[in-house]
Amino acid sequence: MVRWSLIGVLALCAVLAAVYPATRAATTSSRSQRDEARERDRARFIALAEAMNLSWITDGQARTVGRKLILSDFPTSFERSVRLSINYPAFDRWQGTVAIYLGEARMWAANHDAQHPERSAILGDSFVYGDPELIERLRAEVP
Repeated sequence: MVRWSLIGVLALCAVLAAVYPATRAATTSSRSQRDEARERDRARFIALAEAMNLSWITDGQARTVGRKLILSDFPTSFERSVRLSINYPAFDRWQGTVAIYLGEARMWAANHDAQHPERSAILGDSFVYGDPELIERLRAEVP
């Protein structure tokens, strides 16, 4: 059993107290940078959707925020947008529709469908899943 002296415990507490604010600031700064990048991607994809005459909605309760942006050839209800899920067996529900997971390019590793690689893509820092034809149209427009 390890016995800590009072001085050792106090020294450890002092070190942790000194490191914590720097760690918290770095985490907050990193999170803030990710949020800013996600907001830039959201604005860029919404502008692209409007230029391409596509409907769009997000999965957030305010319907203007959230991490998943739905672009579609037709208007999509909030209820339908939250029911769209990756690799759902009935792929026909994705006809004319894609989901863009803003700032989540790392989702590729877990959600790329090797049997249907045309159903997903990386655009910028975002993972896109859905209708292959719409994905190609987006790819052609993304600078």
